[in-house]
Amino acid sequence: MKKALNITIIAVLILLSLLINAKADEFEIIPSVVVREEYNDNIFFTKDDKIDDFITTLAGSLELIERTERLNTNLFGRVAPFWYADNSELDETDWQVRGSADYQFTPLFKAGASAGYLVDNRPDRDVDVTGVILGPRERERWNAGLGADYSFDEITAANLTYAFRDEEFKDQELNDLKAHDVNLGFTRNLSGWWEATTARVNIGYSYFDYKTSNTEIAFGSLGVEHWFTEKFSALLDLGPRYSHSDFDTLRLEAVAPGVFQPKVVSDSDSQWGGVGSLDLDYREERTFSRFTASHGLYPVSGRPGPTERTSARVSLTHLFTEKLRVSLPLGWIRNRADGDEFSVDEIDQDTAYIRPFVRWEFYDGFTLEGRYNFSYIWDRDDDEERYRHLAFVQLAYGLPLFDFFRDFDPVSGDRAGFGFDQFR
Repeated sequence: MKKALNITIIAVLILLSLLINAKADEFEIIPSVVVREEYNDNIFFTKDDKIDDFITTLAGSLELIERTERLNTNLFGRVAPFWYADNSELDETDWQVRGSADYQFTPLFKAGASAGYLVDNRPDRDVDVTGVILGPRERERWNAGLGADYSFDEITAANLTYAFRDEEFKDQELNDLKAHDVNLGFTRNLSGWWEATTARVNIGYSYFDYKTSNTEIAFGSLGVEHWFTEKFSALLDLGPRYSHSDFDTLRLEAVAPGVFQPKVVSDSDSQWGGVGSLDLDYREERTFSRFTASHGLYPVSGRPGPTERTSARVSLTHLFTEKLRVSLPLGWIRNRADGDEFSVDEIDQDTAYIRPFVRWEFYDGFTLEGRYNFSYIWDRDDDEERYRHLAFVQLAYGLPLFDFFRDFDPVSGDRAGFGFDQFR
């Protein structure tokens, strides 16, 4: 029922866009196909008894884009079956559909909506994204969002966003999640007294609803974005955070002298903390680099509650030619939560990854890529280390050279002032 509802929402978004302006200035249909062959030396990310395998992935996608002077719409769908050479019981199909539409009602006001549906199954899909292993369980994710931007004048603007995420697992050992996030932001150009500088204010509220816990978060931040040169910019947001969590926990209660039995009781916790993010961008003609760091309270798939997450990510890219690029993404993620903070479960874990790759568009529309991925996890609670080596070769047709990495294998950073990663 929910699957049909979300697909219907996406279809309605596109239909409305066509009705608003049937005569498009630009309309594109972009098909693409990807074939990947990879080797993974630890597909379950275990410490001992590691299982390795070769995995073949075939992904096909179709994207529809319509642009006019006022309207932008996008509809995207992908189906990606994958097969294990020795562990055929893990063979599955990941698929995704998403759509968005935004409309410029006046020169000062723009609004839009988006919706999406995702099914994924790979055991290590979240390691480089959230830093936490999810395992070989099928996840269904629905998401939707609304947003509006308004410019008061040439230097002052505001934006309001709402995002919703619903995750469900067939495995009852993992926790389903419903998350809501509302954010109100203001920006003001300060170039009148500080050239190439914009001040920022964000105020937000998030609500994470798990099966055995729920957490409310109120946060705010002050920030500044400054262009030191045409090539180098920095963006910094910092602010306070207040959270309140209600969760179920087990306690031993006396039922007779010397006799105790566990009982589920309700507990709660409130605390102050902080949110923050830092983005540094440097761009030469053929070299691009970016550093992002963030700290905040975020939900994690499958867990009974959110974690306090700190992350730092670096991406270095160089173009040897217009068709050949080499990139070096690497990152560090720490998740921490005590057993009496946000839920009964606790975590204290560091994750690091490095993923160098080379991509070559050797013929019009055809792209060849090779990548190596090393991921490392240190569980501080158990003083246990786990790691995984992964390498693949990939052939694609139809995906742009620069958009390919972001679209097919996204790893997103966390943003203070936005309670969760809406589209991963």
